[in-house]
Amino acid sequence: MKNKNPKRKLNSHRDNQYCGLVFSLPLIIGLILIFIPVFISGIQYSFNELNIENGVELNFVGIANYKYALRTDPNFTQLLISDVRTLITTLPVIMIFSLFIAVVLNLNIKGRGIFRTVFFLPVIVCTGMLAEIDSSNMLMSAINTLSRENNSELFSALGDTTTLLQNFNLDPDLISFLSSMTSGILNIVNRSGVQILIFLAGIQSVSPSIYEAALVEGASSWETFWKITLPMLSPMMIVNVIYTFVESITRSDTALLTYINESAFNGGKYGEAAAMAWLHFLVILVLLSLVSFIFVKIANRGNKGVSA
Repeated sequence: MKNKNPKRKLNSHRDNQYCGLVFSLPLIIGLILIFIPVFISGIQYSFNELNIENGVELNFVGIANYKYALRTDPNFTQLLISDVRTLITTLPVIMIFSLFIAVVLNLNIKGRGIFRTVFFLPVIVCTGMLAEIDSSNMLMSAINTLSRENNSELFSALGDTTTLLQNFNLDPDLISFLSSMTSGILNIVNRSGVQILIFLAGIQSVSPSIYEAALVEGASSWETFWKITLPMLSPMMIVNVIYTFVESITRSDTALLTYINESAFNGGKYGEAAAMAWLHFLVILVLLSLVSFIFVKIANRGNKGVSA
């Protein structure tokens, strides 16, 4: 019997490898057949001037497209800086909000499943086909039509926070501040669903015996959070930071990506747009490497503190 066990374990290990390969096969095929050719074509286009009147004709121009993006184009650098600045301000807010909601949802309260669904629902609703269905919602279209035709303050107030606040005759600066805060809160809630679930899974993976030992030693809830929960969540923190970073700066509705898309398909500047996209990619790569390095260092220090 002892001689058969290693073989069974080896066969089981091989079966797991085959299952992993089967599940990864669609991704590998898509990477080889779709992503890599597009990747190579994008690099090639950024060094050429494209003429698509009679097919795709490439005229090599070297780094002229990159010079155009950095020196000649009046909007690219400003939009890039603006997107990075927005990322720096929203990333900490999303992380803190997601961690706070995850800690609250982990408490022994009634209706935890309902609250988890509520916070994750925007991730599903605002994605792909459902977003397209929502954009063509007949009810909202009818409301907007009535608002435009009848100039109804009621219908306008339903869809515009600024108009609603103006009805109270508030100071314009206060109205602008409250409107930006309202839209910012909704944006943060809509973009925090995945991060909340990741943090929640990390909190639930911590052994209850660690908290029990801390209570026996007389640690308060505040000390338990800072000394146990937060350091144990450091791997989840890194995952959420990377996910939030990439999701924030690669959104299709960002000002820079919208400008690149319009430059290519409306302005006919395909080579220049490709160069802008690659510069955007390089900035993302550098910033992401820097952020990952910083958080890995912080996570290692936190783990050393817990182990000590």
